[in-house]
Amino acid sequence: MHPTQRKLMKRIILFLSLLFPITCPAIAGQDIDLVANVKNSTCKSGISNQGNIDLGVVGVGYFSGNVTPESYQPGGKEFTVTVSDCALQGTGDVLNQLHIDFRALSGVMATGSRQIFANEDNAGAKNVGVVIFSIQDPANTFNVLGATGNSRSVYPVMSSALNNSSWKFSTRMQK
Repeated sequence: MHPTQRKLMKRIILFLSLLFPITCPAIAGQDIDLVANVKNSTCKSGISNQGNIDLGVVGVGYFSGNVTPESYQPGGKEFTVTVSDCALQGTGDVLNQLHIDFRALSGVMATGSRQIFANEDNAGAKNVGVVIFSIQDPANTFNVLGATGNSRSVYPVMSSALNNSSWKFSTRMQK
C-alpha cells in the first residue's frame, strides 16, 4: 500500500453513538479502532474485526465524477456493529428503535458536505474522505448521514431480538 494512501485513511475520525442509549467513539479510515466511552449504557457494543477496516489502494479512476455521497457502490468494505448484554427497561417483547449515529470525533466534516467524513491526516491525500452506508436491508441502502448531517440509521427491533444483534454497514472513499 502506498504510504500516502495508508495515511489518508488512518486519521479519519468518527464518533459512533448508539442511542439506545449507547455512546462510543470510533476511529475510522484504513483501520478503524473502536474506543468505547459508553455512557448510560444498557448494552455493550463492538465493531467486527476488532474495528479494523482496510479500504485498500485505489487509483484516480476509482473516483468517478458521477458518484455522490448518496451513491451506494458495491465493493466497499463491510463491517458490523453488534449490541449485546442489553438490559431493557419494562417488560414484554415490544418494538424498539435502535439509533446508530456516526459523527466525526473532531466535529469537522469534509468541506462542502455533511455526509463525508474528512481526512484529518495533513500528510494524506487531499479532497478524499470516507462515507458510510447502512446495508442492513439490501433493498434499502443509504448513507448513514443525510444531506444536512442528520443521522438516519434507525432500526426497528423487538426487545427479544436486540441482544447479540448485528447491524451491517459499508464504507468507502469519497472525493
